[in-house]
Amino acid sequence: MIEKYDYSLKDLILNSKFDKNMLIKLLKMLKSYNKYKYNIYDLHLNNIVWSDQKKEFGIIDWDLAYNNNYVIDNKLDDINFIK
Repeated sequence: MIEKYDYSLKDLILNSKFDKNMLIKLLKMLKSYNKYKYNIYDLHLNNIVWSDQKKEFGIIDWDLAYNNNYVIDNKLDDINFIK
């Protein structure tokens, strides 16, 4: 089943809808994807999407995803994880 998302991260930011709670959910989602050892080489603000119904983020456009042995340490604090 294909999920429907309502906004891209870019839309949320440009329309001032991105808030602290969404930031926490975004970081949680990115850290969960990080566990699978895949790099998405086309990850940008339009490929991170938000569902109003589920109240969660997802990633679309996996065409440039590759298996990679490099994983960012999920135990890093949020600021260092983002860097």
